[in-house]
Amino acid sequence: MKAVYKNILLVLTVSSIGLFSCESAKKDKLANVGVEKTEAQRLATIAEAIPAPSVIPEMIKKTGVDYQQDLINDINKSTEYTSSTTKAAINLGIYAVDVAYLSLYDRSNEALKYMNASVKMTESIGFSSALDYNMINRFEKNMGSKDSLSNIVNDAIGNADAYFVKTNRKTLAALMLGGAFIEGLYISSETINRIPTGKEVPDLIHVMLEQEEAITELVALLDQVEKDDWTMALSNSLEQIKTSYGRLEYKDLPKGQASLKAPTDRSLKLLFRQISAVRNNFIR
Repeated sequence: MKAVYKNILLVLTVSSIGLFSCESAKKDKLANVGVEKTEAQRLATIAEAIPAPSVIPEMIKKTGVDYQQDLINDINKSTEYTSSTTKAAINLGIYAVDVAYLSLYDRSNEALKYMNASVKMTESIGFSSALDYNMINRFEKNMGSKDSLSNIVNDAIGNADAYFVKTNRKTLAALMLGGAFIEGLYISSETINRIPTGKEVPDLIHVMLEQEEAITELVALLDQVEKDDWTMALSNSLEQIKTSYGRLEYKDLPKGQASLKAPTDRSLKLLFRQISAVRNNFIR
């Protein structure tokens, strides 16, 4: 199942929908890129368009690739991010995807440490209400259930995002969504790179290709919110990824498969390299 954020600006909750359901509705929402939208409208569009933190790790687990410790961001860096609220917001999003990744590979104790570090980050930057220890308690009580842990992770990032929106800190909401978005792309691309030669993972590649339109909305949103060095860096980085998407080349497929998109290995690796460079810049 694919979980995506429902309209957090209206209902301030997270819900689940089928992996490939509502595709036409999602594309309709993203099609009106040229239409002027408010920050709230763009946040709503992005929140519905991008995968929730647990979605990409769920798909990665299904590829059969073993857990890769080097893919997640080092928890020891969490204290370094509190010097800037915007940098902290980006890495809260990154850690949310890491928690989901750890949980799905039965590394609940490590995931719990990441949850605790995230709560401490929000406290350090003065937004303790964005995440609290009630979420940690829920996590501890459900450590035997992967599905429950995935839902809790989605709730945690959704609640934090909703808090930032409700308290008129839309910049932080956008940055946190951006962090989760980039980490999902990063772990996906690195996993695909490690798939044994000859094994196909079209579903994971398909979801990655879908995100090109969401990047456009996220960049447009970042153009509207208050600027600082990290906001501008994220916006510029997303533009670079968007350019790499635009340069993808596609294989000629047999008749009857023309509706499928299959990027060439060379152009896909160039995109992956760009995603990796962007992600690693934000976790420094």
